[in-house]
Amino acid sequence: MHLPIHLSIRGRLCLLVGNGLLVQSLTPRLSNQGAQLRCVDLRQQPYRQKDLENVFLVIADADDPAINSQVTREARDAGILVMRGDLPTDGDFTLPGLQSAATAFSEPATLSPAKSPQGDSPPGKVSLIGAGPGDPGLLTVKGAACLQAADVVLFDAIANPLLVTRYAPNAEKIDVGKRKGNYKYSQEDITRLMLDLARQGRKVARLKGGDPTIFGRGGEEARALFAAGIPFEIVPGVSCVAAAPAYAGIPITDREYGSSFGVYTIHKKNGAGLSGEQWQRMAGGPDTLILLMGKSMLATVAEKLVCQGRPATTPVALITDGTTCRQKCFIGTLASIVEKVEQEADGNEGPGIIVIGEVVSAVPKMQWFHPNLQEELAGATEQESAFALLSRLMEGIAA
Repeated sequence: MHLPIHLSIRGRLCLLVGNGLLVQSLTPRLSNQGAQLRCVDLRQQPYRQKDLENVFLVIADADDPAINSQVTREARDAGILVMRGDLPTDGDFTLPGLQSAATAFSEPATLSPAKSPQGDSPPGKVSLIGAGPGDPGLLTVKGAACLQAADVVLFDAIANPLLVTRYAPNAEKIDVGKRKGNYKYSQEDITRLMLDLARQGRKVARLKGGDPTIFGRGGEEARALFAAGIPFEIVPGVSCVAAAPAYAGIPITDREYGSSFGVYTIHKKNGAGLSGEQWQRMAGGPDTLILLMGKSMLATVAEKLVCQGRPATTPVALITDGTTCRQKCFIGTLASIVEKVEQEADGNEGPGIIVIGEVVSAVPKMQWFHPNLQEELAGATEQESAFALLSRLMEGIAA
């Protein structure tokens, strides 16, 4: 297992052994980043152990696996980070989400698109990608690969922008997020922009928070692409529906607390609210109710459900900034949750998810995620503290 981390190599001595594709592509990149290079071209000279003197990191990319194994072993004995071109998993570092180390730093191809008989360029392709709920570690491997292949990324407000920085550093980045009534692009604008970019033959990554088809308008965008004849794919993401409760210690189903759940949104198309019949069905519905984007409607939700017959003593949790280092969880009942939030919230909380049902009672027995970094570091060793800091930076630096 490799921990994603960025290293500064400016002024550092890097040893490149061999002349494989990885070394060929890395040499100009490392040089451009200000690294000092020591190159051992095995066609002209043999590798010697003393080549490791004063080296910061090593790239072993010989044609002979035995040489790569020797370089890796001797570098590791000397306490030097090493990367293998032929066997990435045997090295100390690699790049996540890539099929092979040899393609890690290769320049994107600049081939001209094939022409149709009419002379028109074929359209590009759009990937509708679920970014996950906030913790960048929950992005799928396929989602990361699609971001790396993209030359333009359209990302939502609730998608962690650290993902774009990490996996698509050279792509054009367009923020199309909507932030509670404040937005630059309407949904129609976003769809039109996505179509226009694809018609230019570009590889478009449409990065959406959570899962693109769970209250994410991914279905609307997919239908527009289908109607326009533009190739597309849907890359499912980890939804906050399960992830945020799990990080708060709440199982959405459990044999002790509830065997069914329903997922709802209070925000309908064109701003329409729920009808009395819809509130009634919700109140008498599954054991566990999960309401997305409902933080601002918490008082209304509690009032309507009690009026429609849900017991006022039903446990409720409001989880904000789920799965990030800013996560907060407010626990109460339908009768007390509004007052609880008013007393404990500081006004800086982000998007929230409401969980209603007996499953909330499991929190005291299942808490595992501790977003308060100071408490987490108390009594930790230096190595544990460093790991915790890195993890929290990865999870929340851009949340």
